[in-house]
Amino acid sequence: MTDAGRAARERVRLQAVERFESGQKNREIAAALRASERSVERWRHQWRERGQAGVPSTGSPGRPRLSDKQIARLARELERGPLAHGWADQRWTLARVKTLIGRLFHVPYTVEGTWRLLKRHGWSWQQPARRAIERDDAAVALWKTEVWPRVEAPRRLVAPGSSSSLRMHLVEPLREFIADHADWLTVFQLPSYSPDLNPQERLWSLVRVDIGNLAAANLDQVTRAVKRRLKQIQYCLDLVDGGLAGTGLIMDG
Repeated sequence: MTDAGRAARERVRLQAVERFESGQKNREIAAALRASERSVERWRHQWRERGQAGVPSTGSPGRPRLSDKQIARLARELERGPLAHGWADQRWTLARVKTLIGRLFHVPYTVEGTWRLLKRHGWSWQQPARRAIERDDAAVALWKTEVWPRVEAPRRLVAPGSSSSLRMHLVEPLREFIADHADWLTVFQLPSYSPDLNPQERLWSLVRVDIGNLAAANLDQVTRAVKRRLKQIQYCLDLVDGGLAGTGLIMDG
């Protein structure tokens, strides 16, 4: 690391400590230092435990860490496809891109950081060629700007479907659970026909791909295969995080 890089990291640490001492909130500090709220919360805990020395000397994770030349190489390698890099199929997931970046450039990225990097350079999730004619893009845009900030702040549950279709998407036990815990649980409904906003769609797509060629003799075999794949995904935090990151609705805290 260069002297300039070390100096920049030290400035971030000192600024974080100053803001902790002045009583600023994590969200304000995160915005000012271009860091995630989760990182700021961790720094604050370390500061309380060990003082200034406990705050890591780390730079802003929002700054580009790959050069233009490296970005160009990454684009070429992504175009070659996952099979060329040892994966069993041609699905680029955020976790795989994150791993590829580490292999090529020895630069660590989080899943969220990988998503931001790709989005910054014009890459996006592959979208279906056709969209439902019932989809209301204006409603989707409005949900992102007005509803999502209310969802993100208190970390509450998001349910698929519009108000009119909620009865179809939420089975009776789930509706009862929501009603019984209304004191702490709020359900926000996604706009109709907006699977691109639903993190579970990406997780289910992994399941469908993996069992697509399953020649099951009965429904029990399908059920076991689905449960087994879901259990595997449960322990792959990169895939779980990537499901949310792929929607573009990033939770920084």
